[in-house]
Amino acid sequence: MRHRISLVTAVIALCILSALFLFGCADIVDIYTIDSTDYGLYANYTYSDGSNRSAFDLRGKSGEYVDITWDSPVTFNTLLIRERGSHVKEFEITIGDSAAPVYRQDEVGALRMIYLGNVSASKLRIKVTSSDGEFRLTDLGIYNVPRNRNFAITDMYLIDPESDNYLHPDSDFSSFSSSTDIILTGEAFTYDKDGNIDYDAVKLVNAVKRLKSLNSGGAVHVLLRPAETEDDGAVDVLNSAMDDHESDFRENIVSLLYNSGADGIVLDLTEHGDIFSHGIYNDFVESVRGRIPSPYKLSVYVNSDVSVFNDASKSHIDTFYVISHGDDSNNFASFSAFTRVLEKMYEHGIPPAKVQISIPLFGICTDDESGETATFAYGDEEIRKHMDLFDNIVDLHDKNIVFNGYTLVKDKTAFAYGYDMQGVVLIDYDKDAANYQYSLHNAVQSALR
Repeated sequence: MRHRISLVTAVIALCILSALFLFGCADIVDIYTIDSTDYGLYANYTYSDGSNRSAFDLRGKSGEYVDITWDSPVTFNTLLIRERGSHVKEFEITIGDSAAPVYRQDEVGALRMIYLGNVSASKLRIKVTSSDGEFRLTDLGIYNVPRNRNFAITDMYLIDPESDNYLHPDSDFSSFSSSTDIILTGEAFTYDKDGNIDYDAVKLVNAVKRLKSLNSGGAVHVLLRPAETEDDGAVDVLNSAMDDHESDFRENIVSLLYNSGADGIVLDLTEHGDIFSHGIYNDFVESVRGRIPSPYKLSVYVNSDVSVFNDASKSHIDTFYVISHGDDSNNFASFSAFTRVLEKMYEHGIPPAKVQISIPLFGICTDDESGETATFAYGDEEIRKHMDLFDNIVDLHDKNIVFNGYTLVKDKTAFAYGYDMQGVVLIDYDKDAANYQYSLHNAVQSALR
């Protein structure tokens, strides 16, 4: 089963959205949960076979549904569904007596959180329209989650090294006005074994000025990567720069930050999590933090399976930008893979309030024979012709391209918000479709509104 989620994560999710989570979610209103009669409003369950049961348990094949009704309208915006196994291929939700669904998605994938926006209704229907075998939905939570706190929206932007300000001439920055941060990344911001950083200071200054003129409240960060060569891999470069040439590398970072007008530095440590156990990284972070005090930001870009951070280094880091895809799932956009990031961060002792979780704005198609992948921008006009509000997969030229579609991005944003995470990071900015009704930036804003 590819899209599994551990019992620990499922239990954490149910607890968090039941107002039992201790990181600022006490205002969540529990409308009804199937595993408790101590709180919530009483609901009636009617299944497609006409039966009434005392517990939520929808099972069968395609076409089965359950109606949840209340004696009077209730207000909610979030649902949590747990599936035993992973057989649901598509499901939909309708409100009241309407025949048209207000929500449709593909797999539940063991655990799914659904953000509907504010709804006031006395009836809710959950219907499985397609499955690859007998499915079983075992848990349901219905909640009203408040939208009343700060939440970061960070764009990762791949620079153009040939332009006079590192920004692509054809970039449409209209969506950036709704973001809080932007991370500049690209080959220009790589460092070598001696801790030298390869960048054009004038271009970087121009880029920072331009971006801040577009979003006066936005912060700009620079992401630094180790420069791999034929002789040295990323770990060799990183160890040498952070250990043997620690002083030079640190001062080059400080110089870049102070002279560019940027607000923060992000260290890319995604490739090799084992470096953390050697202590070099922890010592270097502490050293850099001493030279760039608040309000400058020091952050890291990591995979969710990173190794050990000591308590000191965790205290010195402002944000952990965490990749949410690329694990054992064959669907890099799956919701359950997204939720596993939080469990792994807990295992490493990293508080959610320091985590921004990534959502790619591009689609991936994997060749079944070679295993090679190709990427496609969500903003491509041909792609958009084949995607609507609910789609996550595009069948184009005999290829299945998997995306984080509009509704899935909205759900993932709501999940990050409900878990009290610091925010989301969107990768990368130019892959979205600015000024498009269903742009993925609009999906993020919809979840927060």
